[in-house]
Amino acid sequence: MTDLDTLTRATYKDHGQPTEFYYWGRGEQADEQDGTQVVVSTQGSKFVLRRTVDNQVVDTFGFRTKFWASLAAPEPEPTVDLVYVLVNGDFAVHAPGCKDVKRDLAKSDYSAPGRMSVTDYRAAVADLWYDQIRDDHADESELTEAEWSAYEMACDFHSCVELPGLPDAPAKTVRPAGKPCTCGCSEVTNRNRLYRQGHDAKHVAQLFRAVAAGKLEIADAMSVLPTEVLREKLAAQIARHIK
Repeated sequence: MTDLDTLTRATYKDHGQPTEFYYWGRGEQADEQDGTQVVVSTQGSKFVLRRTVDNQVVDTFGFRTKFWASLAAPEPEPTVDLVYVLVNGDFAVHAPGCKDVKRDLAKSDYSAPGRMSVTDYRAAVADLWYDQIRDDHADESELTEAEWSAYEMACDFHSCVELPGLPDAPAKTVRPAGKPCTCGCSEVTNRNRLYRQGHDAKHVAQLFRAVAAGKLEIADAMSVLPTEVLREKLAAQIARHIK
């Protein structure tokens, strides 16, 4: 991460007329986000800044406009390496080399622990539950407090983990009991989750077979599914079947 105090606010000429640099906005203060790598072109009396990665226009301004820039790449945030396994629907997270990884692996369906490098606690939780979060949301910032809390509760960070933002270990409490899986099987979910792992797809398949066999109306099948994503998946299967 770049120290914003080291950035310079100046005109393009006073910046030395670079053809490529890192752009930090042109307000009274530099944007707090990491700088965007841009290339410069001219359009009449205007400068056009385009992102290096995809050539999309970032900003357009005149010759006398002052903006924040740096020629050096922003310093990357330090990351922490972690390993994890899925145990009974929850993620057990350890520091690499922790002797208890083997113990958790013996209780998991994983053949080897997963690995990740993250900047902080929130990034770790979001990375572990990436697929489930993206089922209904663009990213974790759209989750309600209750939804985010449910994902946090399904992550067990071992005492060996040192990670920025990691909450202090709470006093031991009785964890909330689960509830029946929404697919109708006899299994119980982990606390606030609607389904056991993989049972959401199983539920969609069950409803599709019932509709295809004429045992269930489409509207009734749709009303059973708890999320729009699952209803769209069922609708897609039905549409393919009709064709």
